[in-house]
Amino acid sequence: MQLRDGLGHLTYSTLVHPGDTWPEMWESLTTYAPAVKANVSPDAPFGVSLRLSGASAATLAGDPVERARLKEFLATNDLYVYTVNAFPQGPFKGRRVMEEVYEPDWSTDSRTGYTTDVADVLADIAVEGVEPAIQTAPLAYKPKVSGPEYVAAFTQNLFRVVAHLVELERRTGRRVKLGLEPEPHCFLETTRETVRYSRNACIRPRAPPGWLR
Repeated sequence: MQLRDGLGHLTYSTLVHPGDTWPEMWESLTTYAPAVKANVSPDAPFGVSLRLSGASAATLAGDPVERARLKEFLATNDLYVYTVNAFPQGPFKGRRVMEEVYEPDWSTDSRTGYTTDVADVLADIAVEGVEPAIQTAPLAYKPKVSGPEYVAAFTQNLFRVVAHLVELERRTGRRVKLGLEPEPHCFLETTRETVRYSRNACIRPRAPPGWLR
């Protein structure tokens, strides 16, 4: 639900429930989200942070009938998807995750395709007046980043997704935002690192050698 004084939206995250396929995600969404809304926001629309793995995002992106079923469920229950957790692309619950949660990272086409699938789904299911966001990994697990070439690879893919989001808004009128989440021991770990990367790789892509230091 939208909080007062412009403080954003209060949402319920389905990431807390096990499951990685779309049928598993559907079961957790339909079982728990209406019950939470009834207790937290019985008289106002209530936001959902929807967990979509790579497999479930591909299912929804490729199946307009399933997206229509999702939209009908949300509308019937006075729910809306405010954000999608697209951080862990593969299995997440009931197994060792650790550094594997960042794989595949942003240097791969797999991560790029996964994120654009999520964007396409959000542009279709989002309600008017909501600009939904995609929560995503902080580019790469830091020990894997071997040098400027690795950074250039995930930066190029990041721009590919941004270009997709721009085209998606032009075509559908829906703005979908991308949110990189800094985390310990990742390429984007601190606010300073995030600002430096944004300035030197995104705003000034021809930064001089040594900017990573």
